[in-house]
Amino acid sequence: MAAYDGGPAFPHEEIDYCDGETARHIRRGMSLRAWFAGKIMAGFTARTGDDPSLDTPEKRAAVACRDADALIAELDRE
Repeated sequence: MAAYDGGPAFPHEEIDYCDGETARHIRRGMSLRAWFAGKIMAGFTARTGDDPSLDTPEKRAAVACRDADALIAELDRE
């Protein structure tokens, strides 16, 4: 896995009330890398058969993770 995953894609705060006490929990959710890779995989699935070099799920996953890492790196340059 990449050293930097882009941080959380959908962080949110949950507030629980119990016996008059308030507890706050920060939920990180999935990483931005996982979100980007999933979107890229969805694109590959929509184009099934277009690229013979992506003929297995393992190959598609490797390319999706590489592309997600490249996208995060480019976004960090801005």
